[in-house]
Amino acid sequence: METIKLIAGGLDYEKQDVENSIRDIYNSLGNLDFNLEIIRLHDHETNLKSIDYKGNINFIIDPYYIQNDQLSDVRNFFETNNIYFIGSSTKTASICKDKVISKIYFSKLNLNTPKHIVINNNRDINKLNLNDFSLPVILKPQFEGAGTGVSLCYTKDEVFKTIEILKSKFSGILVEEYISGKEITVGVIGTGDNAIALPPVELELPFGYIYNHQVKNNPDMVKRHVPARISNSISKKILEISLQIHKTIGCRSFSRIDYRIRNEEIYPIEINASPALAKEEHIARSVHELNWTYKELLMQIIDDFKQYCIHENK
Repeated sequence: METIKLIAGGLDYEKQDVENSIRDIYNSLGNLDFNLEIIRLHDHETNLKSIDYKGNINFIIDPYYIQNDQLSDVRNFFETNNIYFIGSSTKTASICKDKVISKIYFSKLNLNTPKHIVINNNRDINKLNLNDFSLPVILKPQFEGAGTGVSLCYTKDEVFKTIEILKSKFSGILVEEYISGKEITVGVIGTGDNAIALPPVELELPFGYIYNHQVKNNPDMVKRHVPARISNSISKKILEISLQIHKTIGCRSFSRIDYRIRNEEIYPIEINASPALAKEEHIARSVHELNWTYKELLMQIIDDFKQYCIHENK
């Protein structure tokens, strides 16, 4: 019997997403012929070096955890010890996590990218020039996920006040052009030429709202449309772009790219190398359009991992 180790970290604002993913994956795969184990990275009793990973299916739900008051990434441990795992490499994940670096990749692919500037602790915000931006603008941390710290600011005073708040919590802040229009997200599963872009999901939000942490945690505020209410030509194009981004950055197993569409123009905004996989999350909802079950989605990810291991061992 094959063993699947569900490896779960998660920062404070991600813990509920992680628990939901563990619950759904465990309940779904538990009915199949697998031996399932859960490894919680935040558990002080967890000793990574004492666990046997070789020959197992190591399924990383979320790689981040706090060790000795420092943020750690379990992928570093796996890569150092030549252990295969489901999920993207540390290098790829760092590209995806850094919204500035990921935008550089989007630009290199000649994709539309919202205008932005970066503010760090060394930059005097009093010298910030907003003349190139039309209000409102988006403010967001450079490295955080799950919509944490994302704000839509309508006035210059609001921009400067929000920057001061964010600077007290985060190391880098983005001021980003606000792209009005449809909010679309696309999941991709698989690795390399075996990757598959899943049907686009449209997130319909109340007027004046953006998909940030507050909205994410209030599901009644979001109406998801699968398939997205976009033309066939735009749908085809956004799937092509999603595969292109996933492969170019080097994602493995699964990823999710968030977009805005304005006047038939597609703008990739961010990419997530460790998106939530619970049944109610975007990726799992999107496969309904393919008539896949949740189990079939998970087995696609596991089968891709097995093919990746075979390829690496040639």
